[in-house]
Amino acid sequence: MPDNFSLRYLPAAQDDLFSIPVYIAKDSPSRAVPLVDKLDERIARFESYLVFYVVRGKTIQIHRVIHGSRDLNHLI
Repeated sequence: MPDNFSLRYLPAAQDDLFSIPVYIAKDSPSRAVPLVDKLDERIARFESYLVFYVVRGKTIQIHRVIHGSRDLNHLI
Protein backbone atom coordinates (compact mmCIF):
# COMPACT_ATOMS: atom_id res chain seq x y z
CA MET A 1 0.00 0.00 0.00
CA PRO A 2 1.40 3.43 -0.86
CA ASP A 3 2.63 5.49 2.09
CA ASN A 4 0.23 8.35 1.35
CA PHE A 5 -2.89 6.18 1.87
CA SER A 6 -4.59 5.30 5.13
CA LEU A 7 -6.83 2.35 5.99
CA ARG A 8 -10.24 2.71 7.56
CA TYR A 9 -12.09 -0.46 8.56
CA LEU A 10 -15.86 -0.06 8.17
CA PRO A 11 -18.15 -1.66 10.79
CA ALA A 12 -18.75 -4.93 8.92
CA ALA A 13 -14.99 -5.38 8.42
CA GLN A 14 -14.40 -4.68 12.11
CA ASP A 15 -16.99 -7.36 12.91
CA ASP A 16 -15.20 -9.77 10.55
CA LEU A 17 -11.86 -9.14 12.27
CA PHE A 18 -13.52 -9.79 15.63
CA SER A 19 -15.24 -13.00 14.50
CA ILE A 20 -12.13 -14.51 12.85
CA PRO A 21 -10.21 -15.07 16.12
CA VAL A 22 -13.36 -16.33 17.83
CA TYR A 23 -13.74 -18.97 15.11
CA ILE A 24 -10.01 -19.85 15.05
CA ALA A 25 -9.90 -20.08 18.86
CA LYS A 26 -12.34 -23.01 18.78
CA ASP A 27 -9.55 -25.19 17.37
CA SER A 28 -6.42 -23.27 18.28
CA PRO A 29 -6.75 -20.57 20.95
CA SER A 30 -3.05 -19.70 20.87
CA ARG A 31 -3.20 -19.04 17.12
CA ALA A 32 -6.28 -16.78 17.10
CA VAL A 33 -4.92 -13.35 18.10
CA PRO A 34 -1.59 -13.69 16.24
CA LEU A 35 -3.53 -14.51 13.07
CA VAL A 36 -5.56 -11.29 13.28
CA ASP A 37 -2.39 -9.32 14.01
CA LYS A 38 -0.81 -10.88 10.92
CA LEU A 39 -3.91 -10.09 8.84
CA ASP A 40 -3.84 -6.49 9.94
CA GLU A 41 -0.13 -6.17 9.09
CA ARG A 42 -0.42 -7.88 5.72
CA ILE A 43 -3.91 -6.92 4.60
CA ALA A 44 -2.58 -5.71 1.25
CA ARG A 45 -1.35 -9.26 0.46
CA PHE A 46 -4.78 -10.78 1.28
CA GLU A 47 -3.37 -14.33 1.82
CA SER A 48 -6.39 -16.73 2.01
CA TYR A 49 -8.73 -13.90 2.88
CA LEU A 50 -10.83 -11.77 0.57
CA VAL A 51 -10.69 -8.09 1.42
CA PHE A 52 -13.44 -5.92 -0.02
CA TYR A 53 -12.44 -2.30 -0.12
CA VAL A 54 -13.08 1.06 -1.78
CA VAL A 55 -10.53 3.82 -2.32
CA ARG A 56 -11.91 7.23 -1.33
CA GLY A 57 -9.33 9.94 -1.93
CA LYS A 58 -6.28 8.97 0.11
CA THR A 59 -8.18 6.50 2.32
CA ILE A 60 -8.73 2.82 1.63
CA GLN A 61 -12.01 1.83 3.28
CA ILE A 62 -12.07 -1.86 4.22
CA HIS A 63 -15.67 -3.09 3.91
CA ARG A 64 -15.31 -6.83 4.58
CA VAL A 65 -12.59 -9.37 5.47
CA ILE A 66 -13.73 -12.92 4.66
CA HIS A 67 -11.87 -16.23 4.36
CA GLY A 68 -11.91 -17.51 0.77
CA SER A 69 -13.47 -20.83 1.78
CA ARG A 70 -16.62 -19.22 3.19
CA ASP A 71 -19.97 -19.17 1.36
CA LEU A 72 -19.86 -15.73 -0.27
CA ASN A 73 -23.44 -15.93 -1.55
CA HIS A 74 -24.64 -16.02 2.03
CA LEU A 75 -22.37 -13.19 3.19
CA ILE A 76 -22.62 -10.64 0.41
